[in-house]
Amino acid sequence: VADRIRIHSFYSMFRCHRERNYFFPGETHDFWECVYVVKGDVCVSGDERVYHMHANDMIFHKPLELHKYYVETPAGADLFIFSFAMSGELSKYFEKKVFSLSAPQIMQIDELIRFASPARGSSNSDELYAMLSPCLYSITYLQQLSAILERLFLCIYDDSNISYAAESPDEMIFRN
Repeated sequence: VADRIRIHSFYSMFRCHRERNYFFPGETHDFWECVYVVKGDVCVSGDERVYHMHANDMIFHKPLELHKYYVETPAGADLFIFSFAMSGELSKYFEKKVFSLSAPQIMQIDELIRFASPARGSSNSDELYAMLSPCLYSITYLQQLSAILERLFLCIYDDSNISYAAESPDEMIFRN
């Protein structure tokens, strides 16, 4: 059986809290990145598309896509952000999409976050690589992490609830 989705590498993985009005000015790179909203509301752009994301929403930024975000919630937002290299015939499906995760998908991403918890290797939960540090002492860690993530992506592919780009005057902050 051919792999429909294959995670080859991880570049960063972290959970963070960002205060209201936090603005990430943007970046682009040659690998995938996902932003999952654990709690709060965030306005996120991917190239010219803009999305108002809420708790349990996940955006996929394809390689070389300019992406930025702005925290809208008064109490700030909790985010889980990870970047990786992915291939497989289904990988193109995730381009330019935001998903509102279902209960089974939320259980899977919660499993991923628990498995990669900084308590496994690092005490700094805001560090870009904190959740990847266990690979320094565990030869199976990255394969287990990849398997959980691949299972989540396959579940999203099989049963997805896609969100669409927002249309409003405030979207102009991302179009410059």
